[in-house]
Amino acid sequence: MRSFFSISIGLYLVVVGLTAFSLTGYWTDILVAGLLSFGNYYYFYKKHVFLHKVLALVYLVVIFGFYLLYLILPFSKAIFKTQSYPSLVLDNRTFHAYFKPVGAYASGQGTFWVTESPAFLRFIEVEKYYNGAFPWNPNGSTSEDKTSTESFLRTFIQTEISKEKP
Repeated sequence: MRSFFSISIGLYLVVVGLTAFSLTGYWTDILVAGLLSFGNYYYFYKKHVFLHKVLALVYLVVIFGFYLLYLILPFSKAIFKTQSYPSLVLDNRTFHAYFKPVGAYASGQGTFWVTESPAFLRFIEVEKYYNGAFPWNPNGSTSEDKTSTESFLRTFIQTEISKEKP
């Protein structure tokens, strides 16, 4: 059990960080990494060996230190403005769209990415499209704007992504 948390958090961070796979939703990856880190910390800290306690504390500080560093860096406030849109089902394929505004320091209106959930594992998503300088901003608050946002996403997914094989 001791190695389960260490191996699982390491493997999870490698898969999420280096591949196009992640859990469905934007904040889910951060929450799962935090839960695994706390599980690792708790399991090692309840041991009465001083070295286990020190290693568990260092491990927890390193994991959350990276998250804290990411949040402290300039322009990181935009991470809290990330918008996710309701899932769209097209041709029996489930798509999720996300938009993060970038403000005046980049070309385009923001970062836009679309993911797809496999039919047999709905809690996993695979990144299908990513653009860091997307020329569209979906900041609509009225029902007409929301309808146009949904129709834009549906058209975009049908023309850009659905033509690929699943």
